[in-house]
Amino acid sequence: MEKKYNILFVCTGNSARSQIAEAVANTLSHGMFIGHSAGVEHTKGDDIHPMVVELVHDMGYSTKQMRKKDWNEYMSADAPPMDFVITLCDDAAKEKPPVWKGDPVSAHWSFPDPTKVVGTEDQVKEAFVRLEMGLRSRLDLLLDLPLKDLDKLAIHHEVTKIGNIPHQ
Repeated sequence: MEKKYNILFVCTGNSARSQIAEAVANTLSHGMFIGHSAGVEHTKGDDIHPMVVELVHDMGYSTKQMRKKDWNEYMSADAPPMDFVITLCDDAAKEKPPVWKGDPVSAHWSFPDPTKVVGTEDQVKEAFVRLEMGLRSRLDLLLDLPLKDLDKLAIHHEVTKIGNIPHQ
């Protein structure tokens, strides 16, 4: 049986980028990754951006399990140990990270915030779709790595290199 890897995607508020990344990881990896998402700070309200809900629903991911989470939730005794922690927004990457259970490989994959796009509904949707496609591209590269054959330093190097690939 192949190892399953827990991967946590972190943004500031956990309402868009990290939620899409969680859904993409869970649907694209065919069980190799168990995607999770969290926000650095607990923001008021439990709203996930409606465009995120639409996109993840379209990819066949259950929107019933979607909810905003604070990264402290992954510090609890019953939280799964993480193999990877990926920050997706520059503000979250600047935060002092906690000591994660599992001593995960961490990296930063910067993506612009699609919720900040001003324009027509089609232009806003296009920003969310570009984000989804960028995440899919980077996760495809991660899935292609021979993780079981690499040591932790090599995995960190490769995951960081993936984060440095320009996105559209």
